[in-house]
Amino acid sequence: MKLSRIATSAAITATIVLAACSENTKDPQLSMCQAVAKQLSTNGIAGWERTSQEDKTRFRHVDIDFSTVDDNSGSIRCSYPIDEQGNVATGPETVRFNGEPVDRKTLLTAGVAASKELIAGTAADTAEAAREFANEAGDKARELADQAGDKAREVAGQAVGTAVEAGQALQEKLEQ
Repeated sequence: MKLSRIATSAAITATIVLAACSENTKDPQLSMCQAVAKQLSTNGIAGWERTSQEDKTRFRHVDIDFSTVDDNSGSIRCSYPIDEQGNVATGPETVRFNGEPVDRKTLLTAGVAASKELIAGTAADTAEAAREFANEAGDKARELADQAGDKAREVAGQAVGTAVEAGQALQEKLEQ
């Protein structure tokens, strides 16, 4: 039973880490902490007021102050482990929400929901980037096709001119 709990916890943590890694931001810890805050907030978050990060020997602490839709304020502190090589995890090990510690089960539930949010956002961003790329590629293809058509007309005109000159030269030779 204990091994099953550990395996389940590891799988959930891996999902959280994967989602945070796939976020298109340059700061996955900040993104994940914000997404967890959204999940834990019962009033809804209106805006992010202040963010700060502090690296210690074993943890990176991400602190965020936010405003809620009902004109209140709140805070969250997400602590991410740092391994021996200096790599910072993308899923928080501990969280304090409005000064209170968040229990492991609540954190895992919020983390999974946050991961889904981040993955959905990443998918939408990826789809939008792909559409933009396809549009740019189509525009470039049309531009190149126009240039190729212009060049083909130019070469065809030169070929006609050369053929006419060659025909005239042949005609002159035949008349001699």
